Amino acid sequence: MASINAVNLTYIKRWEGGLSRDANDPAAVDSVPDGSGYHTNKGVTWATFKGLAKKIGYNPTATLFYKMPDNIWLAIYKIGYWDPMNGDNINSQGIAELLADWAWGSGPGTAARYVQRYLVGKGYKIAVDGAFGPASTKALNDEIKRSGAKKVFDDLYNARLNFLKSLGGWQHYGTGWTNRMKDFYNYGIRVVNENPIPTGIVLAALALALYFGFKNGDTKPTFGVKTEQALLKAGGV
Repeated sequence: MASINAVNLTYIKRWEGGLSRDANDPAAVDSVPDGSGYHTNKGVTWATFKGLAKKIGYNPTATLFYKMPDNIWLAIYKIGYWDPMNGDNINSQGIAELLADWAWGSGPGTAARYVQRYLVGKGYKIAVDGAFGPASTKALNDEIKRSGAKKVFDDLYNARLNFLKSLGGWQHYGTGWTNRMKDFYNYGIRVVNENPIPTGIVLAALALALYFGFKNGDTKPTFGVKTEQALLKAGGV
């Protein structure tokens, strides 16, 4: 399973930067009500900052928005984007981060609908409703198992890139979006290819087998009867 504790938050913060009052950004329609024109800080819009305040538990003042403490920023990422994409229950860290980053940039509903359409195209009978619940998550995990995490990652990465190209903002931000997507791909595909969990399990099992084998009288480095009995006992079987 994916984990928010393994998310590459440095990537997000590096690309988002600090305060923004870019007038071409759709977020500009709802800026901080102090006349400054600022509407985004570290990738969090003023609208989102206000909208999640009650759920997370803070007072959405302009001063706090400008400070954007790390604990609030992380809570916004988790509650606003990671959780709606059911990140903790996706069987691939790289794919979970891709979905959360899509939600971060375009909203969870939009990201969910595009992923759901992809899964429907693969034959899964799920609703395309913008709510990435258990049925959508199961379908995604089944597709990861069937086609492999790399194939699914590549498919969803390309789907997101095509989505961005369809937006009116591509004229202003296309180069930056492309560079950011390439940066994420280089990171994400490495995480997908490394697949650390199965490798760790294999190495741990091998180490245990050798340890218990020598300890319990299987003097050759083979998985003998005593080794098997010791491992079963150690596992509470």
